[in-house]
Amino acid sequence: MKTLSPKSMVPLDLFTRLLGGELAERLERKNYRILVINPGSTSTKLAYFEGINKIADFESHLSPDSEDTAEQRAGLILHWMGQEGIDLPGLDGIATRGGVFKPVPGGTYPICPELVRDLEQTWLKHASNMGVPIAKALHDLASITGESEIPITITDPVVIDEVDIESRMTGLKEFKIDGTAVHYLNHRAVLRLSAWEFGIDPDSASVISAHLGGGISMVRNHHGRTVRVMNAFSGVPSANRSGVLPIHEVIHRLRDHTVSLEDLAKGVFSEGGLLSLAGTDDFKTLLEFRTHGATEQQVDKINLILRFMGQKISEGILSMAAGWGRPDYISITGGLSRSEELVNIIEDRIGGLLPIVRVPGSIEQESLAAGMARALLEPGSLRDYVTERDRLLTFRKQQDRLIDQPVFRKPVLRRREGSPIRNLDELIQATRMMVHRFFMPTIAIAGSDNDDALEAARRATEEGEHKIARFLLVGDVKRTREIAKDLGLDLDGPDFTLVESDEPVARCIELYAEGECQVLMKGSVQTSDILGGIFRWLKENDKLSEEALFSHVAVFQRPEQGKLLLLSDCGINIDPDRAKKERILENALMVARSLNLQIPKVAVISAIEKVNPRIESSVDAAAIAERYAERTDCQVEGPLSYDVAVDPEIAAEKKYKGGIQGNADILIMPGIDAGNTMYKSLSVSGGLHVAGAFVGCGVPVVLTSRADTALSKLASLALCLRLFFSRYRDRIENGSGEVDTTDA
Repeated sequence: MKTLSPKSMVPLDLFTRLLGGELAERLERKNYRILVINPGSTSTKLAYFEGINKIADFESHLSPDSEDTAEQRAGLILHWMGQEGIDLPGLDGIATRGGVFKPVPGGTYPICPELVRDLEQTWLKHASNMGVPIAKALHDLASITGESEIPITITDPVVIDEVDIESRMTGLKEFKIDGTAVHYLNHRAVLRLSAWEFGIDPDSASVISAHLGGGISMVRNHHGRTVRVMNAFSGVPSANRSGVLPIHEVIHRLRDHTVSLEDLAKGVFSEGGLLSLAGTDDFKTLLEFRTHGATEQQVDKINLILRFMGQKISEGILSMAAGWGRPDYISITGGLSRSEELVNIIEDRIGGLLPIVRVPGSIEQESLAAGMARALLEPGSLRDYVTERDRLLTFRKQQDRLIDQPVFRKPVLRRREGSPIRNLDELIQATRMMVHRFFMPTIAIAGSDNDDALEAARRATEEGEHKIARFLLVGDVKRTREIAKDLGLDLDGPDFTLVESDEPVARCIELYAEGECQVLMKGSVQTSDILGGIFRWLKENDKLSEEALFSHVAVFQRPEQGKLLLLSDCGINIDPDRAKKERILENALMVARSLNLQIPKVAVISAIEKVNPRIESSVDAAAIAERYAERTDCQVEGPLSYDVAVDPEIAAEKKYKGGIQGNADILIMPGIDAGNTMYKSLSVSGGLHVAGAFVGCGVPVVLTSRADTALSKLASLALCLRLFFSRYRDRIENGSGEVDTTDA
């Protein structure tokens, strides 16, 4: 590992590396008088250059009882200049550290009103923000005393943003990384110094640079541009900043209120890192205490912190190596790089992979002076803040449009085939994949002049990876077109066929009988009309068995349990006897199988968990559970109250001995009063999304209502298609050959 000390370098050699030989020689001849201002939290570092020579430097400290203003700091600077015999009006330039304003590319910028205004509206309180106001205060004093204009510049501020688009992206489209909050002034100066050690042109070098100071930042400089960064707040832990944290643990701590948002902010910005781990933000103090005063356990902790810091720094450096080819070398700079022990730990971990050069401390004063000198020698090298700010903003907005460009309008969720469907989005996606696997089904809408049905049709044909169905729109064609226009739905494509009919229910059943559609859907017609029409057609054509029973199955999405809950019967059978409840249960099992619930847990609901002869539903529930006791394709228990069926904590509290234990998949309700009330409680008061289907007679029927959410409408449609395809698939896989889709 090489070590390069800027302080030991001859001034001409130093500025030759920063500016190039020709400009350094011109600067030596011109002997420009340049004041450098570098503000800290409670002090201001100052340097005065004449040409390439630093004539004086000083750190001006605020009095503890002084108000911290730009004017106050400017007054202290002016006092120091008087002591040093430096004439303020005689300055050729003031170079100051840039603050947190809008992102710009790297370079040297003259101060302008727009930059000052952006600085006043900064999002981050930081010591560097004082640089421009202090310089302006001095400029104003010089104008009063000497009637002269002194140029003010900033060079390579912390808000440089040149990173590539891949480096801007994160795993959440709402969050993007920019290139700001990085010690660019030192990173770029160290690059120009160190490249000479390897005989490389700095503008064509590809270098990883790690600044190890009070804050730690890392960059990948590639051919004159900083293409990737690890900023000083969300990267490596430093003196008082936590660095990157395990986000899942952060979320958990915030949710259970063991950490507040304010606690987290303090840890990230001011009270994390070394301060949190050791109780000091001074690395030198920590190492001195290890030698003088620390117990054996404290020594072990300090050594652990050293290894931890070395490991995290090494990981950060190596992460900068991905992409843009093999780096030429690694540079390590900043105050912590003075610790040979820490640097040796880093070298042990990465030294064999790439050459390392260590540049202890920082050369920010020389960097700022070189930026001003270049501006004086080559005015054309100055960059215009407003032009560069706005150009970068436009460019980033173009990139953001690509980053934010949706690929699928709704999530396409990959699942293992045959795994239980856990929510309505998975139901919709799984149905799309079934359609893609088998064929595009056709749905006939009875009474197509209905905005709920057309909205469901629109989503079925426009969203997702694959279309979910085609549609026959049966009814008043003129009115259908009017409603479709209001919805922005184009009916002239191949996904829609309009069928004029004064009797849409009868016509839809005819189309179903002719094999023109596989599923029927309620539009503007009455529910009783479409169900009654189907029932009569089945009976007239000997397709209705004696055991057949229509029932409604509602499929609720329960996000807190990560599963679906089936509820039946909610809307058809008023007061079912025990035999009908068993048919309702069988219908619900058919729906459960279509959702890949292999052995669903079925709770037969009553008001209590024990049989009471005066409560008929409890007697029926116990009898049904006994009859299904030997079944291996389901687990049926009853009687159960609703809370014991769906809440594991309540089931445990009531000491329920059965196997369901609050994890029921299916609830069989005692009658329509309880079923309908429960449905509306869950959907209206509980706000749960729901899909519904009428099943039991072989003809899938989709019914949606105005109260349904857009998700519920599409999910209901998907559920009915899945029921159809489940039977269709069973017959194909059983080798039945051609399938009569009207009977599937």
